[in-house]
Amino acid sequence: GVVVNHNLFDINYNALNSKPKCFAQIQTYVGPDPSALRFKNTTQTSLTLFVEEEQSLDNETGHIYEDIGYYCSSEDGLVQANSF
Repeated sequence: GVVVNHNLFDINYNALNSKPKCFAQIQTYVGPDPSALRFKNTTQTSLTLFVEEEQSLDNETGHIYEDIGYYCSSEDGLVQANSF
């Protein structure tokens, strides 16, 4: 994973055969303000994302660093999880 805040963050990876399918999720919840992970751009070699903070508690939207887990693939099909 990576650590991301409210600023745009680029994740670079090896070139994939086609535009990848990516999913990501915030793995921590640091600070009191609700937030969501947003994708800005996805290409064959990079993914740009940021943490967007909403304004329910206050008007500022700057957010502290959160751990982000992500996965990108250019393959078609299902991703399956196995329970242990």
